[in-house]
Amino acid sequence: MNVNIPTPDGHDIRAVHETCGADRAVLLCHGIASDKEAGGIYTSLAQSLARRGFDSLRFDFRGHGESAVRPTETSIGGMMIDLETALDDLCRHYPSVHLLAASFGASIVLLLSQQVTLDHLASVCLWNPVTDYSSTFTKSTMPWGRSFFPQGGLRDALRACPITIPERAFKLGCQIVVELFYLSPASFGLALDKPLLVIHGAEDQLVDPNDSAVFVENHKQSNVEFLLLDGCTHGLEEKIDYVYEQTLSFFERCP
Repeated sequence: MNVNIPTPDGHDIRAVHETCGADRAVLLCHGIASDKEAGGIYTSLAQSLARRGFDSLRFDFRGHGESAVRPTETSIGGMMIDLETALDDLCRHYPSVHLLAASFGASIVLLLSQQVTLDHLASVCLWNPVTDYSSTFTKSTMPWGRSFFPQGGLRDALRACPITIPERAFKLGCQIVVELFYLSPASFGLALDKPLLVIHGAEDQLVDPNDSAVFVENHKQSNVEFLLLDGCTHGLEEKIDYVYEQTLSFFERCP
């Protein structure tokens, strides 16, 4: 079912609420220059979740998908508002809520957790998470970031705005570019004392797998799991069925 969720700043979040009548749900957060379907990966996952007894909500961050906001007007702060709004809406309707965030969407989760409590979440799963804006964009350690994002500092980056993300109809505006230089998603880790699963493709050329390894090392505790998948690139398509199963099983273990 298509739904619109109003945010406190007057933006309407476009979302799809898949329901099988369950009392537990999963919030699906996509990456930058993607949308709520995530190239069909979230569409299929929502169906698998329903078969396993989970409702789900997948939504477009502002500037993405069906959002009325233009990509160049997108900001990380605005995306944090979207996430908090969607999460609050889901938590008001379900006693048990899980969260899955991919790529850049994971950075929004990490930043939000620094400002608001996420204790009402049953668990969190991160796919190929962006935990460091520097290594991904501003001082990139990866071929993808170096291919399009100016590496000479903030002044050069602002002069290049809007910055086009390769092979995507998405351009970074000045606001989000400034935020990429000054915000640190993993600086305080993930403020959540609940189960956490991180899955990263070892052959990811967009987001450094070492960033996930460091992130998990800094969260060394019994409720944190890390899967580094050989032969997988950023989208995890090479082993997506396995990724689905590991993710679904993880949610099922976390009531």
